[in-house]
Amino acid sequence: MKNNDLARQLLPVFKELAVNVTDIKNLVISKMDVYKNDNPLLNFDYLPKIEFWPKGTKDKETGIKDRVSYDGGPEMEHFYIWLSQASKAFEEAKPDVTKEIR
Repeated sequence: MKNNDLARQLLPVFKELAVNVTDIKNLVISKMDVYKNDNPLLNFDYLPKIEFWPKGTKDKETGIKDRVSYDGGPEMEHFYIWLSQASKAFEEAKPDVTKEIR
């Protein structure tokens, strides 16, 4: 699947995910244009790239937050699985969803 096709499939699901988790404190879903926010330390080797940046975790050498890359499919369930594994805030706020997934 080409990156543009994947981006078109992911965008509506990603937007829905953002709406579905607005009630979770300490979890923010956002979109960033890497062309307008160019930073060589971010090092995006392909697009679209979706990453989770856990609160308070930074690499001691670079000062950049540790990240968990998304490698799932374009379905909401895949995003929920990914967040349930990567985000303590998601796991604490949605324990029923997390149990159902596992």
